[in-house]
Amino acid sequence: MQRLHHYVRYFFLSFLTHVCTLHASSLSCEAPSYIEIDEGPGYTHKHLQLGGLAPGRISTDKEWTFSLSGSFIYWNIMQENMAIASLLQPGDPVLALTVYQEMSFHPGFKVTATSNVTPYDWSGIADYTLLHGTSTTQTAPPQGGAMVVNSGFTSPEAAYADAAFVTSNFEVALDAVDLILARPSYYGHRLIITPAAGGKLGFLDQRLRTKTKLIASPAEEVPVQYDTDTWFLGPKLGIDIEWILGYGLKSLSSFSAALLYQKQKLRADFYDISNVNDNLLDLERNFLFFHPNFQMAIGLSWGAYSSRYAFHGSLFALYEIDYYLAQNASRAATLENFYANGLNPASSGHLGDLLFHGLKAGFRCDF
Repeated sequence: MQRLHHYVRYFFLSFLTHVCTLHASSLSCEAPSYIEIDEGPGYTHKHLQLGGLAPGRISTDKEWTFSLSGSFIYWNIMQENMAIASLLQPGDPVLALTVYQEMSFHPGFKVTATSNVTPYDWSGIADYTLLHGTSTTQTAPPQGGAMVVNSGFTSPEAAYADAAFVTSNFEVALDAVDLILARPSYYGHRLIITPAAGGKLGFLDQRLRTKTKLIASPAEEVPVQYDTDTWFLGPKLGIDIEWILGYGLKSLSSFSAALLYQKQKLRADFYDISNVNDNLLDLERNFLFFHPNFQMAIGLSWGAYSSRYAFHGSLFALYEIDYYLAQNASRAATLENFYANGLNPASSGHLGDLLFHGLKAGFRCDF
């Protein structure tokens, strides 16, 4: 009886283990330590995977792997030196409240494709980012007070004159491509460090439209238009860090820096305050710059394997920063620069940096 009881218990435990193994093989969060592939005698380098030594490594059942990810981004667009006007409080002509261009969040997307390019863990990465957004600001003087519009946001003849109201529309369009070559330099049980090098290229366009009505002017609104078209190209270096938390969950962080060669075309149209159909100034300039760009991201991802490790899917959410130095070309278009410096950004001090930041969330599939 004891022997029969022993056999029944042994059979029950074996059956339970077998069922659990089958269930785990259909959806697993861990990389495979061994994958049985019938490739003939002597075939070993695909049979033994690195999953047992580096559980954070994504290893499907194929020697040549490919991944594709799509991301929704919801970023705030912020630029320095965008003070439109000053509001003077009644009874206090000295103390002023500065009104800045409204900066808001806008939706966009990222698409990233990755493929191993050699059998030694080198990966080629192509990333495309698109973000277009427009923000509008309207302001008027306080009750019993006054408002003056800053130079660069109205006609040179009307700069710092009393205004009844001002409306400003600011549009930014970013289209960027990153081409990267990366290889992990450290594979630990919890930690993965991956340096990367490559290049960044793209377009960064800005449109600024303002309309100002002056108290001393006719009824027409005085328009001002800025168009800044920029293309950029340059080398990029970065590092990605992954920390394995367990159960398919891991933390992600990255930092990169690029030195961008930029060609910037600036066009500024100003109109006579007495006749808005007559251009007072129609300026067009081309500038060449070397400006740095910095990107940072931090967040979490969760992923799991499909049946027999045919592919791996993961969800991720990160907070990301994309920082471009000295991008506000309209800053150069001040009343002093029109006549003294010929609209030269280099003589106008700090132009103002451009910052994108916000949420990035999406899905990645390795197969």
